[in-house]
Amino acid sequence: MIGGADILTADGRTTWFGQSFRVAWRYRQLTWQLARRNIINRYRGSYLGFLWPFLTPLLMLVVYTFVFSVMFKMKWGGAIEGSHVDFALTMLCGLIPFSVFAEVVTGAPGLIMQHPSYVKKIVFPLEILPVSMLLASLAHAGFSMVILLLGLSVLVQIPGWALIYLPVVLVPLVLLTLGLGWFFSALGVFVRDMGQAVAIIANVLFFLTPIFYPIQAVPEEYRYILEISPLSAIVDSLRCVVLWNKPPPWEWLAYAAAISLIIYAGGYYFFVRSKPAFADVI
Repeated sequence: MIGGADILTADGRTTWFGQSFRVAWRYRQLTWQLARRNIINRYRGSYLGFLWPFLTPLLMLVVYTFVFSVMFKMKWGGAIEGSHVDFALTMLCGLIPFSVFAEVVTGAPGLIMQHPSYVKKIVFPLEILPVSMLLASLAHAGFSMVILLLGLSVLVQIPGWALIYLPVVLVPLVLLTLGLGWFFSALGVFVRDMGQAVAIIANVLFFLTPIFYPIQAVPEEYRYILEISPLSAIVDSLRCVVLWNKPPPWEWLAYAAAISLIIYAGGYYFFVRSKPAFADVI
């Protein structure tokens, strides 16, 4: 049963938590097909097609460089010494993970409602819908990361050995985003204005995440507000391994991973417990 369990316990029974991994693996081909369709549909009919995933971050990098290094002459505390584009690169590096998070979380409340036939007419593993949306968002983030690495290599320096920690940094992002994706996609079936509320929350989180400012710039008495957010640790860790060639702050990243794992488990549990009532509401 899709909403059942997977990992064996000491008495031979299974727990529901492992089912999330089992479903993702069992329906991996279908999940990838849905993600691929999402990517293709985004650019279908456009003149430039799949050039847009590369052009968008490239244009963002050019704009950020001009605005912050030429007009405002801002620097990021000497994070990349001697570079006139340090602020632009640092801001773009922070935007990449937050864009993945915001795209999935804001799109989740209406996700099930957009596919009523999957709920009523056919037997379909609804759990993979947020997973496919996350994969599509990660694919677009990959294009942005390519532009960031190229810009860093050409304009400043070649990324160093710390880049090997990149997959480790992405794990909390995936857990956090997917957990909230499951939670809000299920909740959006019952609370129809959840989409508007989540959009407001995402905008607030944008300013409470050190994307266009270093966390050290926040007064110390208020800094804890940012430090309790897993997103802050993910953004700062990504900058460490990509821009500053040093390991991520392990304690902070471990805290983010623990919180993200709890949210992941809670979001999946809420989804599978709510799923039997979807057909009655849609």
